[in-house]
Amino acid sequence: GASCPIICEQGFTPSSEPVCLGGNWSQAECNPAKCVYPPVVEHSGALESCARMPSGGHCELQCRTGFAPTYRSIACNHGQWMYSTGARCIPAPCLAVPVVRHAASLEACVPTPSGDECNYDCEEGYEPVGVLSCYEGVWNQP
Repeated sequence: GASCPIICEQGFTPSSEPVCLGGNWSQAECNPAKCVYPPVVEHSGALESCARMPSGGHCELQCRTGFAPTYRSIACNHGQWMYSTGARCIPAPCLAVPVVRHAASLEACVPTPSGDECNYDCEEGYEPVGVLSCYEGVWNQP
């Protein structure tokens, strides 16, 4: 009935603690560690469902409104989230054609990164007023 604690290498956890029964030790092994806590990503949405992710699993990156993921997911590797892939939430680009009354074609404005402007021309008899800029996936109204 004696037990013997196993000490695993970093990134691994014991499957169980071996117990001595009838002169033989029960089998135990070191398995890849889970990512116990969800990843922490600035401007992300709720990632709590990624807690206790098995090693080799992927957490789908959900970003807050106005932000877009640089990668779709973050991998769990032996108890550590792989932030080195560069997965993060960045200000979303404007992917829709902006609507400006009496403006000439604005298709060239797509895509525009957040924080950038798009120059535009107007129909004959009209002049541009204000600046057309993108902020977190939304066009301002000049």
